Amino acid sequence: MPSESENEKIYKVGEVVFKENDRSTEMYIIKKGKVKITKRIGSQESDLAVMGPGEFFGEMSLLDNMPRSATVTAIQETTLMIVTRNMFDDQLKKIPDWFTKIIEVIISRLRQADRRLEALLMREDTAKVCTMLSILFDTDAVITDLGKNIAYSYALSRCASALGMNQLTVKRVFNQLRKLEIILVVDGQDDSKILLPKEASLEQFTVFLQVKNRMLEEPETKLSKFLDSHNALESLRRLSWLTKTYSRKLDEGVALDYNLVKARMTGGKAGDLNMVRDWTNAELIETVQCKGTQGITLLVNVPLLEQSLTYLEVRRELEVKQRQRLDGVILDE
Repeated sequence: MPSESENEKIYKVGEVVFKENDRSTEMYIIKKGKVKITKRIGSQESDLAVMGPGEFFGEMSLLDNMPRSATVTAIQETTLMIVTRNMFDDQLKKIPDWFTKIIEVIISRLRQADRRLEALLMREDTAKVCTMLSILFDTDAVITDLGKNIAYSYALSRCASALGMNQLTVKRVFNQLRKLEIILVVDGQDDSKILLPKEASLEQFTVFLQVKNRMLEEPETKLSKFLDSHNALESLRRLSWLTKTYSRKLDEGVALDYNLVKARMTGGKAGDLNMVRDWTNAELIETVQCKGTQGITLLVNVPLLEQSLTYLEVRRELEVKQRQRLDGVILDE
């Protein structure tokens, strides 16, 4: 554990300040030492930057409460000054509202840039295009009688130029997405329009591809094996329900009381309690003894849970669509 004072922490070489997808909101200013910023793309860990004294990191999660976009690790003994949300809010009260809005816009644009970087680092064309198309729907979509949409030719050009791909490759991906009913393409007065049949369909499919690619690259991990098990979807739905219904926020993270979970698992049957073991093995939860609590506490890796559940839900939906198409072919014959 790092040494602590009121607003400072000292990290030894190799200690992690926070991990990608963690839900913490502090910002850090480096007083001494150096840290390395890394981001996971598939099974690869990519180095993004090295920071030293006077530099700061963690500001995006401080402002928008979104999960951490990268992992930060001390590469020298490092002293960090911690800026909490309350400390930052106290300072914001001293500046005009219009300046606060500028900060929020800058953070939003940094998040978009982070997603673009993630798309560029992906290996698989479909995942790259889905990520970029999702960004375009967030930033450039218009509302017409058709609903929220983007001009087909504009999306084609922007995806190709931003990702360094030729338009034929992008068009092939668009056709795949249309066949899978992830997007709809309809004729407009001047140009065809791309619409989303469901608001979250494109983003969910992107998560599905990211998890799928990770599983293909690392098939022997406990998480990959768990997601391939026959009861994984039911199991994750149960964990998601427990987390939404009974979890509480501690300094250590989102927590569930083990005894409460045991009581809610259909009377504590052995088969149901095996789910807790599976969640632990897959690193979806961690069993700890937290400060100020009695008994065993389960810390839930909420981002990993959400990604894994989305993967299984989309996979189930695609399997149903595939069966329906096969049934349609048989009926037509």
